[in-house]
Amino acid sequence: MGRIAVVVAVAGLGLGACVTMQGSGDGGLAAPCNDGVCKVSVDVTSCVITPTPDPLPVKGENNIFWDLTFMSSFYRFTDDGIKLKTSSPVFDSAQKLSDSKFKMHDKGTPGSYPYAIKVQRWKIFEGWTECPTLDPTIVNG
Repeated sequence: MGRIAVVVAVAGLGLGACVTMQGSGDGGLAAPCNDGVCKVSVDVTSCVITPTPDPLPVKGENNIFWDLTFMSSFYRFTDDGIKLKTSSPVFDSAQKLSDSKFKMHDKGTPGSYPYAIKVQRWKIFEGWTECPTLDPTIVNG
Protein backbone atom coordinates (compact mmCIF):
# COMPACT_ATOMS: atom_id res chain seq x y z
CA MET A 1 0.00 0.00 0.00
CA GLY A 2 2.84 2.41 0.85
CA ARG A 3 4.52 1.85 -2.52
CA ILE A 4 1.31 2.64 -4.41
CA ALA A 5 0.92 5.92 -2.52
CA VAL A 6 4.51 6.88 -3.37
CA VAL A 7 4.03 6.03 -7.06
CA VAL A 8 0.78 8.04 -7.21
CA ALA A 9 2.42 11.01 -5.47
CA VAL A 10 5.43 10.97 -7.82
CA ALA A 11 3.19 10.66 -10.89
CA GLY A 12 1.07 13.60 -9.66
CA LEU A 13 4.14 15.78 -9.18
CA GLY A 14 5.39 14.86 -12.64
CA LEU A 15 2.09 15.77 -14.27
CA GLY A 16 1.90 19.00 -12.30
CA ALA A 17 5.37 19.95 -13.54
CA CYS A 18 4.30 19.30 -17.15
CA VAL A 19 1.26 21.54 -16.82
CA THR A 20 3.37 24.32 -15.31
CA MET A 21 5.99 24.02 -18.07
CA GLN A 22 3.35 24.39 -20.81
CA GLY A 23 1.90 27.58 -19.37
CA SER A 24 3.05 31.07 -20.20
CA GLY A 25 3.25 32.49 -16.70
CA ASP A 26 -0.17 34.15 -16.95
CA GLY A 27 -2.13 31.80 -14.75
CA GLY A 28 -1.32 28.68 -16.76
CA LEU A 29 -2.90 29.76 -20.05
CA ALA A 30 -0.75 29.34 -23.15
CA ALA A 31 -0.24 32.43 -25.32
CA PRO A 32 -2.39 32.35 -28.49
CA CYS A 33 0.51 33.58 -30.70
CA ASN A 34 3.96 32.02 -31.10
CA ASP A 35 6.55 32.26 -33.88
CA GLY A 36 4.30 34.20 -36.26
CA VAL A 37 1.25 31.96 -35.77
CA CYS A 38 -1.87 32.74 -33.73
CA LYS A 39 -4.45 30.06 -32.98
CA VAL A 40 -8.11 30.59 -32.17
CA SER A 41 -10.12 27.59 -31.01
CA VAL A 42 -13.78 27.90 -32.00
CA ASP A 43 -16.33 25.87 -30.06
CA VAL A 44 -19.97 25.75 -31.12
CA THR A 45 -22.69 24.35 -28.86
CA SER A 46 -26.40 24.69 -29.66
CA CYS A 47 -25.44 27.24 -32.36
CA VAL A 48 -23.64 29.44 -29.78
CA ILE A 49 -20.15 30.33 -31.05
CA THR A 50 -17.34 30.66 -28.50
CA PRO A 51 -13.86 31.61 -29.78
CA THR A 52 -10.88 31.29 -27.45
CA PRO A 53 -9.30 33.72 -26.91
CA ASP A 54 -11.69 36.63 -27.34
CA PRO A 55 -10.48 39.25 -27.82
CA LEU A 56 -7.44 37.88 -29.66
CA PRO A 57 -4.29 39.78 -28.57
CA VAL A 58 -1.73 39.99 -31.40
CA LYS A 59 1.74 41.53 -31.33
CA GLY A 60 3.45 42.04 -34.66
CA GLU A 61 2.89 40.28 -37.97
CA ASN A 62 1.18 36.86 -37.71
CA ASN A 63 -0.90 34.30 -39.54
CA ILE A 64 -4.11 33.70 -37.60
CA PHE A 65 -5.77 30.27 -37.75
CA TRP A 66 -9.32 29.53 -36.59
CA ASP A 67 -10.14 25.88 -35.94
CA LEU A 68 -13.52 24.39 -35.06
CA THR A 69 -13.10 22.05 -32.08
CA PHE A 70 -13.77 18.32 -32.28
CA MET A 71 -16.91 18.84 -30.18
CA SER A 72 -18.21 21.09 -32.99
CA SER A 73 -18.24 18.27 -35.56
CA PHE A 74 -21.87 18.91 -36.65
CA TYR A 75 -20.87 22.46 -37.61
CA ARG A 76 -18.87 24.00 -40.44
CA PHE A 77 -17.61 27.46 -41.38
CA THR A 78 -19.55 29.19 -44.17
CA ASP A 79 -17.58 30.29 -47.24
CA ASP A 80 -17.21 33.73 -45.60
CA GLY A 81 -16.90 32.20 -42.12
CA ILE A 82 -14.20 34.66 -40.99
CA LYS A 83 -14.53 38.23 -42.25
CA LEU A 84 -13.52 41.65 -40.94
CA LYS A 85 -16.52 43.88 -40.14
CA THR A 86 -14.74 46.71 -41.99
CA SER A 87 -12.20 46.03 -44.72
CA SER A 88 -8.64 46.96 -43.73
CA PRO A 89 -5.23 46.90 -45.47
CA VAL A 90 -3.84 45.54 -42.16
CA PHE A 91 -5.20 42.10 -43.08
CA ASP A 92 -5.08 39.92 -46.17
CA SER A 93 -8.40 38.31 -47.12
CA ALA A 94 -9.34 35.32 -45.01
CA GLN A 95 -8.90 31.92 -46.67
CA LYS A 96 -11.13 28.93 -46.00
CA LEU A 97 -8.71 26.02 -45.75
CA SER A 98 -11.43 23.45 -44.96
CA ASP A 99 -14.93 23.31 -43.47
CA SER A 100 -13.31 23.50 -40.02
CA LYS A 101 -10.32 25.83 -40.61
CA PHE A 102 -9.71 29.44 -41.68
CA LYS A 103 -6.51 31.47 -42.07
CA MET A 104 -5.91 35.23 -42.28
CA HIS A 105 -2.62 37.17 -42.41
CA ASP A 106 -2.35 40.07 -39.94
CA LYS A 107 0.31 42.68 -40.80
CA GLY A 108 0.32 43.84 -37.17
CA THR A 109 -0.69 47.51 -37.36
CA PRO A 110 -1.88 48.50 -33.85
CA GLY A 111 -5.63 48.83 -33.39
CA SER A 112 -8.83 47.01 -32.59
CA TYR A 113 -10.45 45.06 -35.42
CA PRO A 114 -13.91 43.49 -35.04
CA TYR A 115 -14.62 40.49 -37.26
CA ALA A 116 -17.48 38.06 -37.86
CA ILE A 117 -17.55 34.30 -37.32
CA LYS A 118 -20.24 32.50 -39.33
CA VAL A 119 -21.02 28.80 -39.04
CA GLN A 120 -23.71 26.38 -40.14
CA ARG A 121 -25.18 23.43 -38.24
CA TRP A 122 -26.20 20.10 -39.76
CA LYS A 123 -29.79 19.11 -38.96
CA ILE A 124 -31.01 15.73 -40.17
CA PHE A 125 -34.26 16.81 -41.80
CA GLU A 126 -33.22 20.38 -42.66
CA GLY A 127 -29.66 20.07 -43.93
CA TRP A 128 -27.19 22.93 -43.27
CA THR A 129 -28.75 25.87 -41.38
CA GLU A 130 -27.14 29.19 -40.40
CA CYS A 131 -26.27 29.91 -36.76
CA PRO A 132 -26.31 33.47 -35.38
CA THR A 133 -23.12 35.37 -36.30
CA LEU A 134 -20.66 36.28 -33.55
CA ASP A 135 -18.59 39.50 -33.66
CA PRO A 136 -15.36 39.05 -31.66
CA THR A 137 -12.28 41.30 -31.92
CA ILE A 138 -8.60 41.13 -32.89
CA VAL A 139 -6.49 43.58 -30.84
CA ASN A 140 -3.11 44.41 -32.36
CA GLY A 141 -0.70 45.96 -29.94
